[in-house]
Amino acid sequence: MRRLLEASPRTQRTERTITDISTLMAEIKSSRERGYASIDQEVELELRSVAVPLLNSRGRTVASLNVGLATTAEEWMS
Repeated sequence: MRRLLEASPRTQRTERTITDISTLMAEIKSSRERGYASIDQEVELELRSVAVPLLNSRGRTVASLNVGLATTAEEWMS
């Protein structure tokens, strides 16, 4: 995974974008342990997102599901 990250461009899209490889590796590890990944304005300001793996009956990941929500949506949800 580290070699793939090192070979990939890591463009900072917002001030919250993680580009440091060690930090990215730690986030990947945490996401695996939690069972889902999330971002908070790392790709686009005012966008939060959560992604989960979709498993088949054998427990293998066959797809993923991602849902994004504007940070401004919190106002009408409360």
